[in-house]
Amino acid sequence: VCATCSTTHPLGSADTEVIKTVDNASPLVGSTVNFTIIVRNNGPDTATGVVVTDALPSGFSFLGASGTQGSYTAPLWSVGTLANGATATLYIQARVNATGSYTNVASVDADQNDPNGTNNVDDVMLTPRAVPPPLPVPAAGPWMLTWLGILIALLAGFTLYRRRVAD
Repeated sequence: VCATCSTTHPLGSADTEVIKTVDNASPLVGSTVNFTIIVRNNGPDTATGVVVTDALPSGFSFLGASGTQGSYTAPLWSVGTLANGATATLYIQARVNATGSYTNVASVDADQNDPNGTNNVDDVMLTPRAVPPPLPVPAAGPWMLTWLGILIALLAGFTLYRRRVAD
C-alpha cells in the first residue's frame, strides 16, 4: 500500500535513493569534472525497472560515461534490477563551459511503490572559476638594454680574468 494512498502495488515496495557528487565543486573553466551517481535500494523489496535521469545542464559538455550496471544513453541510465541493499554507480565526465547553468540534478524512479520519495532527487552545484590571465611580459625598453650591457660587461670581464689567471 502506498504511503500516501490506498492503492496496493503488485510489485511491492522499494525505497530507491540517488546520491550525486562531483570531484571538484569550483573547477576552472575548460577543465574536466567527474560526476558520480550512486543509486541504492533501501528495500524492503527488489526494485525493478530502475532508471536514473541525469541531463547535463548547459554549463557542461559531455565527454563520457561508464557504470557498474546497466546502460547509459544521455540523459537516461537504465539500471535495471536492484536487490534490497544493492547499489550501482555511474561515472560521468564533462568539460566545464564558460557560460551556462552549473546545477546538475539526478533523479531515480522504479516500478515499485517508493515509501520515501524525499531521497529520489539529488543535485550538485558548481561554481566555476575563470582561467587566470597569463602574467604580462614587460616590453623591452631602455632599462633592458642597460641591464643587458651590464651583463655583457661582467661576462667579458670574467672571461678576461680567467685568461690572465690561466697564463
